Amino acid sequence: MRATTYRIALLSFLIAIILVLSSASSYQLFSAAGAAVTATPKTPIKHIVIIIQENHAFDNMFGAFPGIPAAYALNLSVCMPVNPPAKTPCIKPWNADSKESMVQNTDLPHTRSSSERSYAKGKMDGFILNDPSSCENCTMAYYTGSVLPYYWDYASYYAMNYDFMSSALSDSLPNHLFAVAASAGSEADCLSTCHAEFNLTFAQIAQSLTTAGISWGYYQYNWNDKIDCPKTNYTLSYVESNTHGGWDGLWSGLSDFVQVQKTPVECSSLKNEIDLENAISSNTLPAVSWVIPEPTVSDHPGQSSLIDGQKYVSSVINMIEQSKAWSSTAIFLTYDEAGGYYDGITPLQLDPAGDGFRVPLIVISPYSIPGGLLQAPAYNYGSGFKGIHQVDFSSFLSTIEYNWGLKNLTDRDGYEPNLFYMLNFSQKPLPPLILASSGVTYPISSCPPSACSYSPDSTYVQSSIFQPGPNVGINESIAQALNYSGNGDPAD
Repeated sequence: MRATTYRIALLSFLIAIILVLSSASSYQLFSAAGAAVTATPKTPIKHIVIIIQENHAFDNMFGAFPGIPAAYALNLSVCMPVNPPAKTPCIKPWNADSKESMVQNTDLPHTRSSSERSYAKGKMDGFILNDPSSCENCTMAYYTGSVLPYYWDYASYYAMNYDFMSSALSDSLPNHLFAVAASAGSEADCLSTCHAEFNLTFAQIAQSLTTAGISWGYYQYNWNDKIDCPKTNYTLSYVESNTHGGWDGLWSGLSDFVQVQKTPVECSSLKNEIDLENAISSNTLPAVSWVIPEPTVSDHPGQSSLIDGQKYVSSVINMIEQSKAWSSTAIFLTYDEAGGYYDGITPLQLDPAGDGFRVPLIVISPYSIPGGLLQAPAYNYGSGFKGIHQVDFSSFLSTIEYNWGLKNLTDRDGYEPNLFYMLNFSQKPLPPLILASSGVTYPISSCPPSACSYSPDSTYVQSSIFQPGPNVGINESIAQALNYSGNGDPAD
């Protein structure tokens, strides 16, 4: 009798425990227990860092870069039709090195509707039809290494992909979402009128990483750590009023997801760039990091100069290159979308979202194929696209998933190959390329062949964070985004 009573009591206790566990969030319980676990990567890469700058097409930044295969280089003979009446019937690509300030101060239309007009059902002949009359030739502008010495040095020393697309034929936020979820949700959610709602519930990679015990950090320029782990879902007005210097809801990513907001080990991984500096200096850089810049150093036309963007990017890269994490890191530098600039490669439309127009992608790692100008190996995307090479932001997730043995989230990251074809793990690791805050030139042929080292400015990131430039408003309303003025309206 006593044994029976004991068994009944023990069974009741176990049932009570099960009921308590089942009533709690399974992700919170599992993530908290697994947070200290470090999954073993399949490659020497233990840290993937994704830096997402703003609004430039590949042809605008690298179309004239030496060595690009002719089919993917800027076609200087193309002539883009203009709206009649016009002084000229069409405009060809033109070198904007001496006009960088004028062109960069003009924020070109790049909404879903303007992107579709540029794409013109695959004819790719509608780019100038979007441009403001004050700068109707800006979309055809391109730069060289004299304006982009930092970026061109990185591309020549490390490796660059010349067939990499933005994910959505639209503006910023859907592309930022693709970089964490290989999706922007349904078309109604985030293509035509996309803005941060902070209520997204579809699958994203942070959930997979956390469940597997893999650390991550989402480093947003003005994020306020004090609002991590809210008791109720974020709202746009709450986030805007509680971040340092304002907030742009069009550049959000993982903070938009309810699951991230509600899972302690995840919501505490929403961070700012001071946290990034501290993680690098203390050798606690997560396995996966996304880095979202402050607008004045984002390269975004209308609010950032190209030189400030380059100095900022190089300051982040310098810190990582000089850290203990460098030997096992791959940094991917890209742009969230083309920003209204012309690009000559027609993006295949893999699904209703896109792909969008081509953007730069440089991989910075000791294992980067030196000076490699690459595209993905041929692959099949479902039954509709055979032997294609173009990849998009979803391949960041393919790379993460391959490296740590995670399942894909969507067809995009399921079909697209990972980006390790840009690396060679058998080569002698490259020495870091440390670039200064001034005096950087392209090409880097004057430097020793084993390395090119300038004296870096280690304070650039620290001094730029939380200090928006004069007259730069980074709180863009939905109305501003939808009713684009074409005159340098910041943050869209």
